Amino acid sequence: MPRDDAYKAVQENAMAAWESETSFRDSVARDARITKYLNRPNWSIPSTCSANCGMWNNLFERVFGAHPAGEKGIANKA
Repeated sequence: MPRDDAYKAVQENAMAAWESETSFRDSVARDARITKYLNRPNWSIPSTCSANCGMWNNLFERVFGAHPAGEKGIANKA
């Protein structure tokens, strides 16, 4: 999935959850654009980033692919 498409899917689900005061995770679980790449058993996302920040970059790269050349991610900021 291209990064722009992933961003759009996440933003649309976040806004829908915000506006309806429902669960973001449940909204994502119903979105075929996302579940095509990441099924629910693989959702072991921690509730706090501070203890597991290194995991986030690996998760996003596994789901959406590596950063384009020259783009900096959270884990590789200069």
